Amino acid sequence: MKQLSLSELIRDFDSNFYYRNFIQFIDPEFLKGKYGETLYNAFTNRFMEEWFTILGDAILDNGDATGLIENILEKTFKDEKINYENEEFSDYEYEDHIQRIEKELMKKHRLDYSVLVKFLILKEGQQQFGIPFV
Repeated sequence: MKQLSLSELIRDFDSNFYYRNFIQFIDPEFLKGKYGETLYNAFTNRFMEEWFTILGDAILDNGDATGLIENILEKTFKDEKINYENEEFSDYEYEDHIQRIEKELMKKHRLDYSVLVKFLILKEGQQQFGIPFV
């Protein structure tokens, strides 16, 4: 078996984490039928923004999600006695202007990187295709 790369594992686990599942209703059709789809979509979009802000604050208060994933993977490797390579995260380095924009967006929306990416994908999906955030 090839040597496991910590940075590759972190990138793969982080990019495959499904953040969107935080906002669901048991019976959205009931709510749409009773209150209308316009109100339902407006509420869920605003709720999503607030919810991700709250989650982002909690994540920032406790460190970013990537750091959490790294810590858990390292503990898992140690507990399971799995050998791995711990190289520097050079693949996380971006051009300076992209890093500045990234940090400004994270600060503006009060989200860590992983949640910000999901948030921006959902936001763009709504703008491009009219798909509600939820």
